[in-house]
Amino acid sequence: MDDSPGVSAQHPGGAGIPVALIRPSEWVIAGARWLVGALLLLRLPKVTAGEAAGQSLVAAR
Repeated sequence: MDDSPGVSAQHPGGAGIPVALIRPSEWVIAGARWLVGALLLLRLPKVTAGEAAGQSLVAAR
């Protein structure tokens, strides 16, 4: 089987499933990327609504 991107593995049902959905390593890599992205988003500064929010935005510049 060719492991190049976009190649589908044929199953008895005849439906092609992308190889990336079959290899567990692809799920590990995708999960790690998602986790890093989520952690980066959680580390962003929290801005509350109201007058203090405008002042904190001005101070951040």
